[in-house]
Amino acid sequence: MRYTTLMKLADFMQKHSITPQQLRTMLGVKSRSTVLRYVNGERLPSPELMHRIEDLTGGAVTLADFLDPDPP
Repeated sequence: MRYTTLMKLADFMQKHSITPQQLRTMLGVKSRSTVLRYVNGERLPSPELMHRIEDLTGGAVTLADFLDPDPP
């Protein structure tokens, strides 16, 4: 399923009841704090991880969402 509207990672997680710990496991990220930095917009994912996020969210969350300065 591909989304046509974009959303922040935090919004996607809330909509699908995904915790930071669950997201960390799903993405294979070692540190919970790294995931929280992605969610809060404090850090950009690597290109490889960005592809995993796009795949995991069915295209609902893209690099454009991370570059958007508006908060989630």
